[in-house]
Amino acid sequence: MQNNYGYNNYNGYQPYYPPQPPVSPYEPTLQEKKRIKSFYSSCGWLMLAAFGIMMVVAVIWMGIWGSMGLMSNDPDFYGFYDIIVSYFSPTIATIAVILIERFTGGEKLKSYFTLDDLTGSFILLSVVIFLGIQAAAIILQSIILTGFDALGLGFPSLEYEQEESMRTAVLGIITSSVTAPLFEELLFRGCLLSRMSKVSTRFAVFASALFFGLWHQNLLQFILGFLGGLWLGYITVKSRSLIPALICHCTANTIVECIAIYEQYDETAANNIFNIWIFSIPVIAIICAVIFLKWEKKSGMDRLPERTEYHRRRDVPIFFSSVPVWIFMAIMLLTIITGIEPI
Repeated sequence: MQNNYGYNNYNGYQPYYPPQPPVSPYEPTLQEKKRIKSFYSSCGWLMLAAFGIMMVVAVIWMGIWGSMGLMSNDPDFYGFYDIIVSYFSPTIATIAVILIERFTGGEKLKSYFTLDDLTGSFILLSVVIFLGIQAAAIILQSIILTGFDALGLGFPSLEYEQEESMRTAVLGIITSSVTAPLFEELLFRGCLLSRMSKVSTRFAVFASALFFGLWHQNLLQFILGFLGGLWLGYITVKSRSLIPALICHCTANTIVECIAIYEQYDETAANNIFNIWIFSIPVIAIICAVIFLKWEKKSGMDRLPERTEYHRRRDVPIFFSSVPVWIFMAIMLLTIITGIEPI
């Protein structure tokens, strides 16, 4: 398949292949390095723009509502307006960056929602496997929390109470089940994965998951974001559509949010449901993963594009030579590290 860095087919999830097999040692020319670096740097700039917009929006909202006495003065308690700021600032930032990407040569948004290669079996298996990954990540989070606790460390910024009311419950469902999944998928599995797939699709799945994990700005959510992001990127490339990833994301967030809401009314029952769910769904997910692999072979669905030596010399070394990428990762890592404090 012939392609080039300035053009995408298959809705942006197909890597570059040279017109003819390259001659060893596969080294890119200086001009080619600059071209590839521009793709990776554009992703770094997009993420820096998202972070900057998020901070500006949050400051403006806190300033306006704080002057009206609507914000909570207790750092360990989130009122309704505090929740709006924390929920919708990232959403507004991702929307803005998606629009920036779209009007600077990105894919048409409708191209991310093709139905051509989708089946009910693919979506159902994808969702169950993702829920298993989510549960495994939560178990891993518990292990890490135990280890940090033994060292006298913790995550104070994650330990807060929030207003328990119908309006916060509705707000949580709207953001967790609709807005956050939609715009995060458009940004990470849409814009970023598509751009980086122009060089190496397999590496693009990894890099977009890395960005997705870092975007959550704390160690515990990074684990879920990164591991879950790998699977969401994989099924996006396989289906050439955001629809399976979006359904996975919405389903997982909705389940967690519903359990959290129920916990407000019956904490013991909610915890029991949560524990049963967390320890049972991984087993079901493993069974579904086996079925998925067998079904995948029979279905004739395209394999993930190969990452050859040619691509290896063009993804990792050039990606990590991008200054915007390093700046974004440094900011996120600093945020994650500073969120770990003695307890």
